[in-house]
Amino acid sequence: MNFQETPPVPEPFEFTSDDHVVFVDSTDPAAVRVEISLRGLALDDLPHLGEALLLLHRLNAAARPIHPWVASIDEDDMLLLSATVPAPDRPALTAILGEGLARAHALDALWSTARDGKNTPAETLQTWTSTPNPLQFA
Repeated sequence: MNFQETPPVPEPFEFTSDDHVVFVDSTDPAAVRVEISLRGLALDDLPHLGEALLLLHRLNAAARPIHPWVASIDEDDMLLLSATVPAPDRPALTAILGEGLARAHALDALWSTARDGKNTPAETLQTWTSTPNPLQFA
């Protein structure tokens, strides 16, 4: 399944896009939770772990007033991107998933550069902090 073929909300569903696993669930009829698993992290093997973790905090702080996407690391050291949004109709959900996948690709690139101790390209940061389409997040 790709995100263009989304089932009706609130039915939970999961699909894979590139290397990312996307899970959509609605435990509340007024909201939908989207979670994108990006990659497993070998945190013990990262020479620049402090810089990479600091990047996550700075990304979340920069994006907090702009969009609802939050980058985190779960208990299994999986890099996640998640958002809870008002329950959308199918076209809006497709737009949300498209935006989430674009931000996931940007986050993945940002993590890779931070992991390697390199400077982050400005265009990748711009993708992460870009203003969302007002249709998607009221």
